[in-house]
Amino acid sequence: MLNVPGIGAVTTYASGQFTIDIAAATTITVGNLDGSHHNPITGASAPSGTFTINPGVATTIQMPTSAATVNAAAHTTTACWLDRTSEYARSILGNTAQSTTASGIGVTLNIASTCNAYDTGNTIDFYQAGGGCSNTAFSTVIAHEWGHGLDDRYGGISQTNGLREGWGDILGCYLLDTPKLGSGFQTAGVPRHSGNNTSQYPCTGCAVHTAGQSWMGLAWKLRNRLATTYGNRTQAIAVTNDIVVSTIAANALNQADAVREVFVADDHDGNLANGTPNCNDLVWACNQHSLPYPGQTSSVPNDECAAAAALGSGRSAQFTTVGASRSAPAWACGSGANDAWFSYAATTTGSLTVSLCSKATWDTVIQAFSGACGTHTSLGCNDDSCATQSSLTFHVTAGQTYRIRGGGYNGAAGTFRLDVTPPAAPSVSATPTYLVATAAGLTQVNLTWTDAATTETGYRVGRSTDGATFALATTPDFVDYVATGSVANHGTITGATSLTHTDNASYQQLTERTASGRNSLQYDWTIANVPTTDTRTLRIQACRTVSADNDSIIVKVKSGTSFVNAVTVTKTSDDNVHQTYVLPSTVSGTVTVRVIDSDDRRNVTGDGSLFVDHLCIRAQ
Repeated sequence: MLNVPGIGAVTTYASGQFTIDIAAATTITVGNLDGSHHNPITGASAPSGTFTINPGVATTIQMPTSAATVNAAAHTTTACWLDRTSEYARSILGNTAQSTTASGIGVTLNIASTCNAYDTGNTIDFYQAGGGCSNTAFSTVIAHEWGHGLDDRYGGISQTNGLREGWGDILGCYLLDTPKLGSGFQTAGVPRHSGNNTSQYPCTGCAVHTAGQSWMGLAWKLRNRLATTYGNRTQAIAVTNDIVVSTIAANALNQADAVREVFVADDHDGNLANGTPNCNDLVWACNQHSLPYPGQTSSVPNDECAAAAALGSGRSAQFTTVGASRSAPAWACGSGANDAWFSYAATTTGSLTVSLCSKATWDTVIQAFSGACGTHTSLGCNDDSCATQSSLTFHVTAGQTYRIRGGGYNGAAGTFRLDVTPPAAPSVSATPTYLVATAAGLTQVNLTWTDAATTETGYRVGRSTDGATFALATTPDFVDYVATGSVANHGTITGATSLTHTDNASYQQLTERTASGRNSLQYDWTIANVPTTDTRTLRIQACRTVSADNDSIIVKVKSGTSFVNAVTVTKTSDDNVHQTYVLPSTVSGTVTVRVIDSDDRRNVTGDGSLFVDHLCIRAQ
């Protein structure tokens, strides 16, 4: 929009041209860019210039010039993409009062900071280049931020499940018909978010930008799926514009309600129960991100934790995840989905192994929990143990019931069986023989006996004054063996191993690091001279941060040539309570204790840290 002396405000055509009726030469001064779909753009490096226009002579007003800086170019880039985004939205929603308000959006560019863009009310703001990021005022980022404003105009913004961020992503991707949102934000050709993501709903504990990607992913995958179904991408674009973008006006407050609005928009007869024209493709897209949809039913009897199927030892009966939903909580590894639940009542303390190896033909994920449904604690999670199948070993205590769920990686599903290997039954030690009691004064009796077995870890001596009720005559002493050596395989280590020797709130910090596209952590401690007798218990007092990829931090112990899971650290603050694991009888001498993160696949981001206050093996 230009202000022409003697004529007033003149708006250019879509081509950027305009025609005015003047009788004499007229001088036009250009400053902050103003447009039909935005207020004057403010910020450093605004274009400026004075141009003389003569009657009957075509004159070019070029902004920016070829020599313009990135900051100057941001002004014209923003004006262009704001107009395109607003016109796109109006073509779907109509020239509504909300669209008119959104078209009066305020814009500030080239803010003296880096790597961000944001909206506040009916204003959007963008940062200049720096800190490894480009100037953030470009194409899909502009559309994303304007989309927040449009969302706000239709009843307010909801950030439940990251819905607000998902809407911004959808506006950017649909406008350009690309899955790449913010491509080049940091690295050329690399998007900030992608519609081809594997995020699953609900993304418990995720930041809003991550949580919103399930909504974005549904929208993008639906468009692609319809293009295949119709054999016509133009038609798929028109349909998804109509049944997805239009529903922003319904002001859903969470992703599940937003999905329902899409089904309603697709409905042809006011009856969702008999399906919608694009129901099959909609359901498929929902299942890619575990999003619930109207009329969803499950044919899987053990679809939820409360209906878990009981497992015994050996090979289970055949089960399926086909038709199952994805349950809370969010998977700790492998982008799991479509899960079935099982329970295991432990009769023996030790290590339980539940395996899908060679028992499924599809890509599986498995996770174990202690505690009751809804309040359980993850004991471990495994994606790929044997090719693309899963196996998990975790510690169980006799008398406790554990929950296990098996699911599919990234929406995979199928039939399967489970192999269950329970802890070995405890052996019963033979009674010692040749017990001899020798008085050693008035207050001491020395006992000697012949050990008749090698499977026990010690004896306790009781005393009684009536021959019926016994109490321990003494409490066995214990010895704590601490780590004296370590190996950092993957990760960033802060602090010496000696910080783990005492319980004093001084921590050795282990942090995942990125290398070759992987975020991983693997660190070994070695504890020497662990005896072959007595009860040997690994004791660790540690806490962690919750990483962006929501994986687990698992402590393992080397037994023979392999490692077995000991404990999973879930605490996010130091509560001065040790987690413990009784070592197998075969583990002694120099013992290796390893800490790993559960998910180090390529392109899975995460930055979790483990803080270790005290680590030892106690023999008593």
